[in-house]
Amino acid sequence: MRLPLRRVVFWAHLAVGAMVGLVVVMMSATGVVLTYEKQVVRWADREQWVSGASSQEVAPLSTLIASAQRLDPDTPVSSLVFHADPSAPVEASLGRGRTVYLDPATARIRGERDPKVRAFFGAVRGWHRWFNLSGDARAVGRAVTGWSNLAFLFLIVSGRYLWVPRRRSLRHVRAVLLVRKGARGRARDFD
Repeated sequence: MRLPLRRVVFWAHLAVGAMVGLVVVMMSATGVVLTYEKQVVRWADREQWVSGASSQEVAPLSTLIASAQRLDPDTPVSSLVFHADPSAPVEASLGRGRTVYLDPATARIRGERDPKVRAFFGAVRGWHRWFNLSGDARAVGRAVTGWSNLAFLFLIVSGRYLWVPRRRSLRHVRAVLLVRKGARGRARDFD
């Protein structure tokens, strides 16, 4: 029994699409969650953002850095984030995993980023990048996402091949381009 090329391409396209679809769904869901990370973190740390006085004066950078450095002298301050709102805290990042909120005028420590929220988004980021694998197994997660990208390229090429009608006339191209109302069975499924 000899299968025509179009049928082989169709079944390969369907099988690859089903496998890649699982990876795409997982990355899409985690990507949506990561989109709202800043908003959720700000909501979770809303107590740090409320200040009684809104001063226009800002403490010197050296004072802000020294104040943040007192929490963990071994880890350098990697960044300071200033906000346009004068009552908003200054965010001091200590290394990669710790954020401290400072009063902009006095350099007094208001608090730290909620560790539960940070852990949640760290896990979501891990799932998004490498299926939350750790250590040497991360290479496997990267390989899966890499092969999924290559498979997605196959889906684009094979889908284009399957989409082109066998007979290239205006009637056949129109049947592929336009959705027919009232179609039933395979014609409806194809649309």
